[in-house]
Amino acid sequence: MPSSRRCCVLNPDCFCYICDEYVFKKYRKPIPDFVKTAYHYFKIKLRNQDKPWVPHIAFQKCVVCLRLWSSGKRDAVMFETPTIWREPQNHHDDCYFCVVKINGINPGN
Repeated sequence: MPSSRRCCVLNPDCFCYICDEYVFKKYRKPIPDFVKTAYHYFKIKLRNQDKPWVPHIAFQKCVVCLRLWSSGKRDAVMFETPTIWREPQNHHDDCYFCVVKINGINPGN
């Protein structure tokens, strides 16, 4: 997607930067600074936050889980490795926000 025009089917800011799940509006949180520190454990840098093709929010449960884990109050996180975002080459078959289907997702499931 070398052009600056974003035409994804779904808005990237409806998805969690950490786990890539669709997030309902009331559970979306800004990515806190401590997440950068937690990412160092996985040898990953929190990056591309200046790009339109990457989520700029985090799922509340991911933030809470990482905070508890990083403070030693939880033994594990709910993912093996956080999502690593890369720039898609096209919207047909390489853009996560264009190929993922969210039909049937509702706050109750």
